[in-house]
Amino acid sequence: VMFPTGLPCHGEHSSRPVRELVTIGIGNLEEMLQDYGFIRISRSFLINKNYLVRLNHKNHTCRLIYDTQTFELQVSQDRMKQIEELSV
Repeated sequence: VMFPTGLPCHGEHSSRPVRELVTIGIGNLEEMLQDYGFIRISRSFLINKNYLVRLNHKNHTCRLIYDTQTFELQVSQDRMKQIEELSV
């Protein structure tokens, strides 16, 4: 799990993401991080909606841009509408 700078985590804060091993269920993690802009896109992934730049309904994907990196992730069909409502 990668926590962007400014979120509560152990260790020193810097401009680089902090990596931490988390051994709790994704549902619990989702609850803990919802106030920080994280949303669930599938059974396996949480994303920070602040980095969401595009939803592709045809392919059920989302595009995120963080710093200079672009990520394209699969979104489950049942989460697509929820994400759309939250990102407006």
